[in-house]
Amino acid sequence: MRQIGTLATESEARQFTAYLVTQKIEAKFEAEADGWAIWVHDENFLDEARASFEEFRRDPMHQRYAGVEAKALSLEQEQHAARLARQKNLVDVRLDSRGATGGPRPVLKTLIGLAIVVTLLTNFGNPKSDLGKQVMGQLSFCSRDVDGPGLAALDLISQGQLWRLVTPIFLHGGVGAPLDRGVIHILFNAMMCYQLGGVIEARKGAVYFLLLVLGLALCSNLCQALLPAALGGNPVFGGLSGVVYGFFGYLLAKMRLDPADGFYLPTSTVYILFVWLVICIVGIISNIANVAHVVGLVAGLLAGALSAAWRHK
Repeated sequence: MRQIGTLATESEARQFTAYLVTQKIEAKFEAEADGWAIWVHDENFLDEARASFEEFRRDPMHQRYAGVEAKALSLEQEQHAARLARQKNLVDVRLDSRGATGGPRPVLKTLIGLAIVVTLLTNFGNPKSDLGKQVMGQLSFCSRDVDGPGLAALDLISQGQLWRLVTPIFLHGGVGAPLDRGVIHILFNAMMCYQLGGVIEARKGAVYFLLLVLGLALCSNLCQALLPAALGGNPVFGGLSGVVYGFFGYLLAKMRLDPADGFYLPTSTVYILFVWLVICIVGIISNIANVAHVVGLVAGLLAGALSAAWRHK
């Protein structure tokens, strides 16, 4: 904020400040020892404000200043109403199911419910019952005997078992994973899926949300299974993380490119997800499907950008 000059009387200061407001220049006036100082908030408008100040000093009775106080008041009331409308329209991912996210959200609840049930049936990736072994075998991307990533991981899918392109998102834990780590895996994914995905389904509807989930799962799962091991590929994996990071990317893109759609991510959530992504990538925690995380994030960013572009056509 910068001072652009001083006027002798309060009435002149009020009138000129009102004129600046009608010109979309945010300003205010304050009493000082030698008169009434005029302050401009945005320095990008300093030159324009100073030129207007000199014009006003030369001819404060000019017709252009007639009725500016009433116009400025009306403009400020309109801006205040617009701010309230934006706040009402804003969807904060921290709100629960009875807040602004509202609605039954059947796809989200089914997604999380299936992930929890499957994780418990398969004993966090280490099934002990025949049923658990069958469930894990049918939902994994490929046979657990496949040696490394590559096209061999597509053998069962190429035989018509297309559900395997998506169903690894319901598996949590993993071979050799301690039970406590498996619990953290499913709890973190379920919590973030509920927090991020809930606002998307509530705002965009069940069909849109389902298609988004399927697209994110396909992209993240395929890349995780097929990319070379040197790039982090591994066909033996599971978890909702790729979809969760897809939701994260989608919301980031919508916030940046389409703020009118009303999505909002708290800064704390952004930090948590980026820090967790880095922790996994640098190897502090082993046996993580990092490719699924990164590809999910990129796919989500693209989906959000496409959604924003479509809305602005």
